Amino acid sequence: MYQAPEPTNFVPVKALRLAIAAICAGCLTFGLSSIWRVGLIDDAYVFLVYARNIAEGVGPVFNPGEYVEGFTSPLWTFMLAAGGLLTPDYEGLAFWFGIGCTSLTIVLLARQTLKAFSDFALTPFVLIATLAGSPIIVFWGGAGLDTSLFFLMVTATIISVLTDERRSRVSATTVIVLCLATLARPEGTLLAFFVGGVSLWRRRSILPLAAYVAFIAVGIAIRFSYYGDIVPNTFHVRVTATFAQRIVMAVEYCEPAIVANLSLIAVMCVVTTFAWRWERSFRRYATILLAWVALWVTYVICIGGDNFQFLRFFVPVIPALFLLTVAAIHVIQHHANRWVAGPVAALTVFLIVISHIQTFERFAPGFHANMARANAWGKVGRWLAANTPPDAVIATPAPGAMAYFSRRTTIDMLGLTDVQIGRYGRVYSQGAYAHTRYNTDYVFDRNPDIVVYQSSGRYKDPLYRDPGRIHRRSGFALFDFVHDPRCEEDYQYFTESLPDGTIIEMQRRAPANAKSPENQQASAKN
Repeated sequence: MYQAPEPTNFVPVKALRLAIAAICAGCLTFGLSSIWRVGLIDDAYVFLVYARNIAEGVGPVFNPGEYVEGFTSPLWTFMLAAGGLLTPDYEGLAFWFGIGCTSLTIVLLARQTLKAFSDFALTPFVLIATLAGSPIIVFWGGAGLDTSLFFLMVTATIISVLTDERRSRVSATTVIVLCLATLARPEGTLLAFFVGGVSLWRRRSILPLAAYVAFIAVGIAIRFSYYGDIVPNTFHVRVTATFAQRIVMAVEYCEPAIVANLSLIAVMCVVTTFAWRWERSFRRYATILLAWVALWVTYVICIGGDNFQFLRFFVPVIPALFLLTVAAIHVIQHHANRWVAGPVAALTVFLIVISHIQTFERFAPGFHANMARANAWGKVGRWLAANTPPDAVIATPAPGAMAYFSRRTTIDMLGLTDVQIGRYGRVYSQGAYAHTRYNTDYVFDRNPDIVVYQSSGRYKDPLYRDPGRIHRRSGFALFDFVHDPRCEEDYQYFTESLPDGTIIEMQRRAPANAKSPENQQASAKN
């Protein structure tokens, strides 16, 4: 089994090297997040609503009395709730927890990297810096989602597996980290299959994983007893297409990532090939890491990718690919002369930087657009808080920031936080990923006071005064509601101006005398 040689320096020197790398990496990550104006996206506010309700004693629910698991990470949600007992700034908690998890992940990877190089060699510090400067890591670290937490758990699991390989067993540490990874995201179960597969391949006992299985069984029992389902509601919303459709969606999702990093992929293949040929012990090490990459990519393909285009679902493969690259460069430096090893390491770092630049240029505008939408819907939420009664019911396809700032009962028309829509709603087959569910009859039965359009808070002129212009792919639930005859009978189209000049577009429940000529004229003028 490949193992980086331990440096011969004294322990204080090792600790100093790690401290220098950790401080520099953390400063770089935070500095880039500030320069690139990283902030929360709308889905993060769904976590904040759940966390605030937990901290305030309402329970892990989105709307009081509605038991639906509309979040993907119990661990992230309860971390935010615990922080909420100390401060009401849930937005700040989500941001700093994310940056903290990202920084801790880089520390773990830095520790593994520094083991491969003695003294104060420049190579490991440069590799760590290029990792910390990854736009994917920086953006998702500050987005407020559970991505950074799962990134940390994946890294900890992989490192624990590599440590277990040297000790020929599945350790208690690995089992504990697996449990935390599954609490971080449901995909943590894939890590259990990864650990079990490696153990069987190496003919190790998988009996310690029985504790993990028992933990999962207890978790499922708790989930079912509280929410009435064995999987999160998000599963029903996101996995709606046929397998063939998901394959096509996955190809569309993966293609930009491959194109943006094609040169880097090529050089990684080259250095890995040389290391594979030169050192036999490297082969098992590389096989374990590549097995995780293959398992995760297969999963991403099977579910059809992700709604977010900024490569969120590629974050979990970064630890394995980074450790593989570090190990390959170490083998090359050990076996090749410095006239070959030096340029290979420099070329690898150069291509990593180039891929970072290409990734940023291609995907950053879309990420900032997601942040801008969250800010716009936050303005709408504040308006709703100031201009609607506390018992008002809001319906919208964008429930995150609106629900968080308004503190009003909010119907998610796409079903992420609503059982009736998410689990039992109909599917619009042409909809975007996670935007296919709708249940118009149910929404009318709930009789919302206001139905808020997704365009609200973003534009200064009405975008959907003509309901035929509503974008079906991302908002078919709203399109179907507005085109239903009951909408014309019971609701009126209105706009309201916000202080910054943008407007809120909405359908407002008509009063009893809404059909009077005076009100019809007022509605027409509006």
